[in-house]
Amino acid sequence: MTKQPNIIYLFRQAFTSLPTCSPSRACLLTGEYPHSNGMIGLACGFALNDYSSHLLHTLRPQGYFCALSGIQHIATGRDAWKTIGYDVLLGETAEAERISRFGV
Repeated sequence: MTKQPNIIYLFRQAFTSLPTCSPSRACLLTGEYPHSNGMIGLACGFALNDYSSHLLHTLRPQGYFCALSGIQHIATGRDAWKTIGYDVLLGETAEAERISRFGV
C-alpha cells in the first residue's frame, strides 16, 4: 500500500471560484481555475479541456488505483469515467450501466 502522509493538507485551505458543483470539482481535481480547465458551467455542455491535468494522472504513477464511485460531472458521455482515466467505476452508476447494457 502506498503511504499518503500529506494528502489531508490538500483539503485544508480549499477555494472555489464558481459556486456550482461541476466547476468546483474540476478546480479541486485539476488545480486549475475554471477558465483554464474549460469547466465554466454545469456538466451539461461543458467538459475538461485536457483530462491529463486530472489529479488521478498524478496519483496513478505513484502506485494509486483510481476508482470513481458515483458521478463526477466533469466529462460528458456514457463512458466519461473511462475518458477521464479511472481504473474502475463503482456504485449505483456502475449498476445502472450494467443493467442498461445487459438487461440484468
